[in-house]
Amino acid sequence: RVRYGPRLAKRLLDEALHGEIYPLIDAGRYDAARARLAELAELPGLAVEDRQLVAAFSAQVLFTLGDQPRALAELERAVALDPATPAAARVRAAIAQMTGIDGDS
Repeated sequence: RVRYGPRLAKRLLDEALHGEIYPLIDAGRYDAARARLAELAELPGLAVEDRQLVAAFSAQVLFTLGDQPRALAELERAVALDPATPAAARVRAAIAQMTGIDGDS
């Protein structure tokens, strides 16, 4: 299995988000977007915060599809990857906004 350095993995992720994921979402091709996000989540060398970003994108697609329970589970999975990252703090804020519950209480 090929392992990319963190900078290359980050660049590949950014290119995929802008060149593939956003256009798929804009076209309403949510299943294709989620499938590609699942592939990106497994990108070798991807930093934890970037994996959390991918999970947050996936959760947003699920939320758009009206599947709030799965969206929340995806966000919780993102936080569990490393609760101490700044990305995890942003994800917890998204969870609080979706649920109306402050996750720090």
